[in-house]
Amino acid sequence: MPITSTALVKLTHEGTLAQGEEFNWSFWLKPATGATPTMTATQTWITALATYVNASVFNSSVSGSPLALIAEDSAYTLLKAYIYPAGATAATGVVQATVSKSGFGAAELPDQASLVTSLRSDNPGRSGRGRVYLPANGVGLQNHQMFSTDLTNLANVMQAYIQHLNTSSIGTDELDVVVRSLTQGVVRLVSSIVIDSRIDTQRRRANSQAITSTQTRSI
Repeated sequence: MPITSTALVKLTHEGTLAQGEEFNWSFWLKPATGATPTMTATQTWITALATYVNASVFNSSVSGSPLALIAEDSAYTLLKAYIYPAGATAATGVVQATVSKSGFGAAELPDQASLVTSLRSDNPGRSGRGRVYLPANGVGLQNHQMFSTDLTNLANVMQAYIQHLNTSSIGTDELDVVVRSLTQGVVRLVSSIVIDSRIDTQRRRANSQAITSTQTRSI
């Protein structure tokens, strides 16, 4: 089944956790014209993006940044961009750039711990939303949930990151962060993100657990 009728780029953030485990989380990006970007242009873009990510997203001076979520023996290592032409079921090219940033979270949680960033479009239903699982094996907790101040900082960082991606271009083709539906073969623009303070295990959250804090940001 085709992914979509337009070309897409899958931006993946990769890293390592304690004892050799690995993680990754991703955004889908749509070139404005729908054309397939070249490998050369995509490499130029991701190299420049790595500079921004190192300075602004993986910021060691901001509590609640993605680096603050992971323990000191964990690290982000690579950004990768997978190129999907329109109608493709597999990537036809991949480029990468090094980020190499160690965590500074003081806690020691299981490596399966994560925080969910929900990606919302203006379209209701499953095809109009997605999720990003941020590794969180070092996040500080208060009453078993993330500190509200750190959650606010994380929401601000993720909002600024997505807005930065939405103003970036591969070659002359501007990009938009989207959610995509494999079943419907469509993509929809991300218009907001929602992050709450509960810890996830990428299996099932405690639905009966009362949420102590939620942050929503417009994109």
